Amino acid sequence: MTQNTTSDAPRSSRLVTLVGGLGIFMFAVGILIGAVNMFGPRTDLSRGVPSIVLIEPQTGDTVSSPLMLRFTAGNELALGGMGWASNDLHLHAYVDGREIMPAAADIQDVGDGTFVWTLPADSGPRAIQLRWAGLDHRDLDVGASRIVEVVVQPENEAP
Repeated sequence: MTQNTTSDAPRSSRLVTLVGGLGIFMFAVGILIGAVNMFGPRTDLSRGVPSIVLIEPQTGDTVSSPLMLRFTAGNELALGGMGWASNDLHLHAYVDGREIMPAAADIQDVGDGTFVWTLPADSGPRAIQLRWAGLDHRDLDVGASRIVEVVVQPENEAP
C-alpha cells in the first residue's frame, strides 16, 4: 500500500513570504509614524506655556456630579478649530488618568479670565488635572494644573 505525501516545500515558502511581507509592512508603518512625529505639526512654545490654575474644587472637597471645574488659563482662551485653545495649545482634563476633551458647550467664560468646565464624573474619590496639549495632540509637561483630589457624591445626595 502506497501513501501519497505532498511536499512541505511550497507551504514553507508561502510562510516565509508571508512573514517577510509582514515584516516589510511593519517596517514601513514604523517609518511613517517616525516621519509624522519628525515632520508633523509642531507647537510653537517660544511664547511660553501659560499656567492653568484650578480654582475650584480644592483637594479634600466633596462635590456633586457633574463636576464644575473653575479655572484660569493664564492666557487668552477662546473656542476655535481645536476646541478651547490658546495659541497653539488646547485643553484636556484628566479624571483618574482618563483623558477628556471639552465639547464647545462644556466650558463657559464667566469673565475676568475665569472659565467653568462642566463634566460628568462617577461617584467616589477622583483625581482631577487640567493640561495643555499641542498641535500634535500630545500633552505638555509644563503649564498643567495641580492634581486635585475630591470625593464625588452620588447624584441623590447633596454635598
